[in-house]
Amino acid sequence: MRSAGTVPTLVVIATVVVTFARRWRVPAPSLLVIVGLGTALLPTTPDIVISPGIIGLVVLPPLLYVSAEELSWRELRVVR
Repeated sequence: MRSAGTVPTLVVIATVVVTFARRWRVPAPSLLVIVGLGTALLPTTPDIVISPGIIGLVVLPPLLYVSAEELSWRELRVVR
C-alpha cells in the first residue's frame, strides 16, 4: 500500500519544481529531469513499473502539446 501514495507524491513534487522553475526562470523540463534523477537515486524510492503504452498515450501527448505551444514560428523555421 506504500506505493499507492508514491504517484501523488511525485505529482506534488513535480508541481513544486515547475513553480520554482518559473520563479527562477529556468526551463522547467531541465529542472524536472535533474530532480527526477535525484529522486530516482534515493534508496527509499520504490520501483514504479509503467507500461510503454501508458507512456505513449498518457504522458507524451501533453508534453508534445506544451512544447508545440511554446515553439515560435521563427524557431520552427530554424529547425526546419
